[in-house]
Amino acid sequence: MGKRFKKRNKINKILKFGTILLFMFILFNLLNIMLKEDNIKTEPDVIKKVKYEGNITNNINSEKENKQVIPEEYEGYKVEAYLEIPAINLQTFVLDDINGLDICVSKFWGVEANEIGNFCIAGHNYQKPNMFNNVYKLEIGDYIYLTENENGKLKYKIYDMYKVKPQDTQSLSQKTDGKREITLITCTANAKYRIIVKAIEV
Repeated sequence: MGKRFKKRNKINKILKFGTILLFMFILFNLLNIMLKEDNIKTEPDVIKKVKYEGNITNNINSEKENKQVIPEEYEGYKVEAYLEIPAINLQTFVLDDINGLDICVSKFWGVEANEIGNFCIAGHNYQKPNMFNNVYKLEIGDYIYLTENENGKLKYKIYDMYKVKPQDTQSLSQKTDGKREITLITCTANAKYRIIVKAIEV
């Protein structure tokens, strides 16, 4: 009886130790995410945008290379476009209805995909392959590809990243000086802010 009790006690100690290690691992990863998010500034860098746009040639890339047909529907929702972000290994449909946000990233505001103006895409930071959980890892200079049936596949380059409070809608502005832009929107880990990623066609 004594041996069995000691063995059970030893197993319980091992399980408790394992639980503590697992908790510490999860906490460490969460802190890493929050530290990375903390490095994203809380003000849009207008000067950087102007400087970046000054380096863009006047030639708009209208080539319909790698054109692919986008399906009309996904999970019962109309599909607006197909989004690819190689830096975070993201490939996903963009739904045309914000009500589909639990299923896939969705159009939130603005013009149609790949049209002149600001195409705003919202996505939850859920740990799912077609969500925006890794958007905080993006950096200025990374590329975004957006494909739809009218204009084909267009390439965009990230020129700014910042955090705003949920009620701040400045990033939705359609004043793009006749250029095509994409805005990605998602929550920080603690949901106190929204992460904004701005990209312009190159």
